[in-house]
Amino acid sequence: MLCLMLPLYHPEYVTLKLLAVITLLAVNTLMAFFLQLWRTIQFTRRMFYFASVKLPSRVQTVVDELEIDSSRVIFLPTEEPFALCFGFFKPRICLSMGLMDLLSQEQLKAALSHEEYHRRQFDPLRILIGSVLSRTFFFLPISQRLYDRFTTDLEMKADQYAIQQVGKAVLAGALHRLLTMPPSTAALLSKTAVVGFTVSSERVAALLGDRSSLDQLSFQSTFCSLAVLISLGVFILV
Repeated sequence: MLCLMLPLYHPEYVTLKLLAVITLLAVNTLMAFFLQLWRTIQFTRRMFYFASVKLPSRVQTVVDELEIDSSRVIFLPTEEPFALCFGFFKPRICLSMGLMDLLSQEQLKAALSHEEYHRRQFDPLRILIGSVLSRTFFFLPISQRLYDRFTTDLEMKADQYAIQQVGKAVLAGALHRLLTMPPSTAALLSKTAVVGFTVSSERVAALLGDRSSLDQLSFQSTFCSLAVLISLGVFILV
């Protein structure tokens, strides 16, 4: 930090300033990584404590139809409806009793198809990396917007996979059922590197054929981010 207090307009201090900025970014990256990792581990530990590897017959039937490895699916006997994918190198799917009771058989198939895509693509690991990068460059307004766009795009691709399995109407019906439920799980998932079957306005719009909100980035956030980068560059070079 001392080099940040050195007098300006001295070219010999450019390297020291650059090293200071890199060090601060590296420390912030490590802190963001371990915080996200710790939150995710705590969340998954609580799930495993209550989880059952023996699947109900309804769930087992859908798993067999989708040709999903049963060992990669766990069942949680809780009334809150959710399905999610967790795990970085050997991802698994977790399904709750609440979601099983809420959805029809075909809608349950849509939810599991969605999470199976996340599992095959190792999306929890990608979410972890994207989240850490977003927190590393927190000083750039566009950083969070890019991360939101990245996560939404992952959900869109998983939705497309589910549509191939059961059709758009069935997936839309499953999402509609979830609209009536409290968003407590979604709020919790936003703090972890876990991918959940949750509803967002962008996903609903995409199902209706409108991707305009996803394709556009805020001019204000882009301009402010560019201004911050220019200011940082001037600080280092002068």
